[in-house]
Amino acid sequence: MKYTAQSIKMSISQSIFWALLLALAVSLGGCCVSPYLDAHWGESVHAVSQQQARPTVPRSERDEADGLEGRAAEALMNRYYKSFEEPPKPAGSAVSTIGGSHY
Repeated sequence: MKYTAQSIKMSISQSIFWALLLALAVSLGGCCVSPYLDAHWGESVHAVSQQQARPTVPRSERDEADGLEGRAAEALMNRYYKSFEEPPKPAGSAVSTIGGSHY
């Protein structure tokens, strides 16, 4: 079989055509969406938001107390306010002088 320049150009152009068609098919195959994903779309967001939401039970029906007991909260706030009355103590030196001296 004799190959002419025109037949070689034609086979190269056909090869390029099929390669591009295959690349297009593979790239579009990644865009397909699974019906399973569509059926469960947004369930994870809904589950997380429900886990973060506070139950709407009246205060009188709750078993546990919210927050701190009054005396503990008062002591905590007093300690917090006292922390602003005097300046903070300077921290210790973080420089190590093993085997030498500072400059």
